Order: sequence, then C-alpha cells, then structure tokens
Amino acid sequence: KKDTPQTEEKKAERKKKIPLIEREPVNDLEKIEKAYLLNYKSLYEKKAVTSEEPVVNWLKARTLGKMCLEKYGLDKLLLAIERSVTNEFVVKNGYCLTMILSAGVLTNLINGNNYTNQKGFKPGQGVDLFRQETDVDF
Repeated sequence: KKDTPQTEEKKAERKKKIPLIEREPVNDLEKIEKAYLLNYKSLYEKKAVTSEEPVVNWLKARTLGKMCLEKYGLDKLLLAIERSVTNEFVVKNGYCLTMILSAGVLTNLINGNNYTNQKGFKPGQGVDLFRQETDVDF
C-alpha cells in the first residue's frame, strides 16, 4: 500500500513529537504521567530500579488514569505519585504506573498516614510543577 500525503504527514508529526519528560504537559493525564516519569528517573539515578526506561502498558495506564482522575481528581493523584517513591512495595515491585493507579495501592497512597520522606529521598520535581492550590498538605 502507498501512503497518502496525509498519512505521511501524520507519521512525520508523530516522529517530531517531543517526549513528555522534555516538554510541558497539555492535560491532567499528562501531568500525572510526567510526575511519574520524573520520579522514575530519580529512582533510576538512585539505582532503586534497574531499567533506564519504565516498562508501562501506556494504554492500560491511561485508561486507569482517566478513571482515577474522574473519581479522585488531579491533586489526590499527584499526592499518590509523590508518596509512591517512598512506598517500599511499589518501588521493590518495579515502580509501575499501573500498579500505583490500581485500587488497593492507590487507596493506601492517598489515605495512608505513614508517608514521610524516608531515607532523605526527594520525589521528582514533577509533582510540585503541577500541584494546584488545595487544603491537602503535601
């Protein structure tokens, strides 16, 4: 099959797209993904995870992310992403976005009260960049 000029143009646009970690997010879902990616990068630099790039089923992660955004809102999800880097279970199991957004883990990250900055670890900068003014103390 031959590509039409429109198809070729779309392919060229996709190739030019700047990775999320290098650009500003355009919506709340991308804010969550970028906060996660920044945290993952920090964990990789600290050798807490072994692969340079996260292994994520992005289709599943985006589906979960959309549902969680509707139910919990951006601020609570950013809180969960921030807390996830100090959650031993999440980090030791590969620091996966779909795991963070799963019901059991997400509930613990949002409602748990045992989240202090353990061992001096600072989460990635992503969370602070997108946080809205709220009553939640981060």
